[in-house]
Amino acid sequence: MVAGVIVALVSVEGVLRVGFDGKFAPRPEFCVSDQYLGWKTAPNLDHTFFGPDFRIKIKTDVDGYRLGALGEVDYGKELVVLLGDSNAFGWGVSTDETFASFLDERLFEASGGELRLVNLGVAGYGTFQSAHRFKEFLKGHPGARISAIVFVHSKNDPTDNLRTMGYQLGLWKVKSREPKERSRIHIMNLIAYGREVLRQKEIAEEHVPEDIDEIHPYLQDMLFTHEIDSPKAIPTQIDFDGIVVDFENLSREDSSPERMLRRENLTQIQRDVLRVAIRSVYLLAKGRADTIFHFVIPNAPDWIEPEFLAVFDSTPVPDGINVQAIGQYPQIEGYGKNVLNQHSGGHYTPEFNEFWAEAIMDVLVKKKVVMSSNPRD
Repeated sequence: MVAGVIVALVSVEGVLRVGFDGKFAPRPEFCVSDQYLGWKTAPNLDHTFFGPDFRIKIKTDVDGYRLGALGEVDYGKELVVLLGDSNAFGWGVSTDETFASFLDERLFEASGGELRLVNLGVAGYGTFQSAHRFKEFLKGHPGARISAIVFVHSKNDPTDNLRTMGYQLGLWKVKSREPKERSRIHIMNLIAYGREVLRQKEIAEEHVPEDIDEIHPYLQDMLFTHEIDSPKAIPTQIDFDGIVVDFENLSREDSSPERMLRRENLTQIQRDVLRVAIRSVYLLAKGRADTIFHFVIPNAPDWIEPEFLAVFDSTPVPDGINVQAIGQYPQIEGYGKNVLNQHSGGHYTPEFNEFWAEAIMDVLVKKKVVMSSNPRD
């Protein structure tokens, strides 16, 4: 009997190693915890990560910034800094298929090798986290010469800001659910994966069905392995450098993306927090960057763009900062091909990422961030 069990286990281990193309192999931790960001992509990655419906190759530098086809960035060159969440990061596609990678290549070519893009995007980030990520970048690279900031805004930013507010206030700490290194035995990693799937089912059952439609595919693969440890309540009022935001009536209506999308407008708290987060980027950029571009992702609902533009318009801009609120760009209607990648989480195919990068490049050329004789028609 013991021999039979051993043979069975060895057989399963063999099937997992050969038939699943490394899905349950040892791998480094995808994200690391951060006191104020909550999580950020781990540094020095060069690995393939698997989800339930996709696989992606990811490379990061020593700071944890995702790299594209051109590889390491020379910080002695002029830079375009990309801020945003999973759309900026390039979720569901591999290293040389991201929007950031395509834009980096075009900037490099048009500038004769003198301009590079730094991708500060991280999956799941809200506007406040993007602002703190930018602050972290400036601290680590005080001599960086920044020509422009491209800020990509997603439809879930207003709710993500509130869902992660405790990190930025230093009220929440994080704990990891998974060891930093996976087991060398693939069966053990399969068991851990199964436990996480069951855990996500339990979480889904605890919530109102209208608020959670599916088990989150990110978590099924245990890529995001950090959770809040002993969270403290948000104060009823917070003074953000002279802008006071009232959180006394903060409710599920403010932090639920599903309810926001059904309502088709932002709540006052969502607008106030979004405005404060954007202003913090302006203050950080003062004296460091000439122009900040605001783009809304192309497949956002139509009502999102005017809501965001209204917030951009009402956000105080320091002297010396040139703000270009472009809005939802480019339009998907004229694309004519499949837009979403196989991850099916609202993220883009490599082909659309390239189309998107060309469109953004046109804007940067027209606004003279980079000079080029070949803008896209």
